Amino acid sequence: MEQPHEFLWRTGRLNADGLPAVGASFDTLRPSAYQDGGYRLRRYSKFAYRRGSGQLRLLPNSGFIQSSELNRFQGGVARTYDEITEETFSAPGFAEMFAAFAQTASLPENTVIEVHQMRIIAKPTGEAAPATPEGIHRDGFDYVGVFTVARRNTQGGELFVWHRPDDAQPLAACLPEAGEYCVLNDRAVWHSASPVGAADSGSAYWDLFVLTVNVEPV
Repeated sequence: MEQPHEFLWRTGRLNADGLPAVGASFDTLRPSAYQDGGYRLRRYSKFAYRRGSGQLRLLPNSGFIQSSELNRFQGGVARTYDEITEETFSAPGFAEMFAAFAQTASLPENTVIEVHQMRIIAKPTGEAAPATPEGIHRDGFDYVGVFTVARRNTQGGELFVWHRPDDAQPLAACLPEAGEYCVLNDRAVWHSASPVGAADSGSAYWDLFVLTVNVEPV
């Protein structure tokens, strides 16, 4: 029998009723000065999460940094972003996302979960925007959850799961729609996503939350 910590990836779907309340805040995301800041708009926060009660507590934002070994695109760069708004993290859909992540990954009662709220937008020139400019990668956590909130006029943005970064073919591929999510065992598999382009004229974007966690007592 498979043990909870041994899964490679799992997918699921959130209740669509909770998406509008968390989706509205994506319009407030701003560009940043980082290399991807013009097309991957972002807010970032850390939360202490109590699984039994669903209680979320916003933690001080100390910034975000990955090693150059993990992130060949902009590793070693200390990045700071606007916090996720209270209106967003107080919404029922946000709590549902945490509950789904915790259940899927069999998280313990108390964890610290980092959340990236992102809008990946096709470039004004019509050029597709790299969804994962670091390529096939790991994030350096135990588990990673990719939760799609909305897509508008997009082509691409397909999520790939890899056994090894140099494999010719991925283990799995999916094109997540609004409300769909994928939780990855970041110690066991690698992941990437295809560039996001516009299907037709007009703006095009992929709105998503990325949740990351290390399973440690807190």
